Amino acid sequence: MRKCFWFGTQHFAQFLRSPSRGSQFSPQSWGDSGTYLSGGGWAASSPMSHREFILEWSAAGSIDDAMAVQAFRDGAYSANPGDLIYFHDPLSYERNILPKAWAQPGLLAETLGVDTAFSATSAGSGYPGHALRLPAGYRDDFVPDGPGRGVVYQLVPPGYDVLAYVPFGAIRAHLPDGSYADPELLSGSGWHRISDARGFLLYFVNPQSRSVSVRVARAVLVPQGAPGPDDPFQWHPGMGHSGCRFVGDPTYVPTGPFSGGMASFAVTLKEVGDWL
Repeated sequence: MRKCFWFGTQHFAQFLRSPSRGSQFSPQSWGDSGTYLSGGGWAASSPMSHREFILEWSAAGSIDDAMAVQAFRDGAYSANPGDLIYFHDPLSYERNILPKAWAQPGLLAETLGVDTAFSATSAGSGYPGHALRLPAGYRDDFVPDGPGRGVVYQLVPPGYDVLAYVPFGAIRAHLPDGSYADPELLSGSGWHRISDARGFLLYFVNPQSRSVSVRVARAVLVPQGAPGPDDPFQWHPGMGHSGCRFVGDPTYVPTGPFSGGMASFAVTLKEVGDWL
């Protein structure tokens, strides 16, 4: 199932055939530009962006998959209207499944209400120059019970472990029975493995008596028990998202009776999790 999407909510997810080539995963942000009366130019854009996904399945798509996507849209697997949709692109598994801003935490400074620090030395080593600056004792006693401001949730497909490298963070495994395990503190010493989980919550914590800087975070999916990438300290920009909502309804066009029924269908999803 390595070439399939693991798609769903916190409460239920399933594999879907991967969308057709040409589906869009593009970031969206605010931006504008213009020309001064003097002839000079200006341009401005937001530092953050969200992803908008336009997923399309060809005429050889599965009717069962199309009906499953519609059921997710109709809230069949949502405990409340606020539940978000999550999925993983298989190409992200061994790179970084975290959202862009979580992989580059300096982008989350405004969301979390903390400062950033910049180091040209870090930028020269390939790490982002901007870092999230966590004050002493930041969220030392914080234990989230679900995704929210400053807490990201990610699904874990069956048969996979999560390996996380997050200096000054904490992770809560979402267990098969729907409960959350106790938080486990993460450090910059190497991979931290989570097994037998349906998902996990991730957030930043600084239990120390001094402020610290967090430049990068990374999480990958590997087959259960398999080793992770050799170098956890190698940074990959995040390829995931913080949770999506449907934009409109999925399209559905039956195309034939073969293979149990075929259809083309498409869906548009907008990343909203970090801005709720």
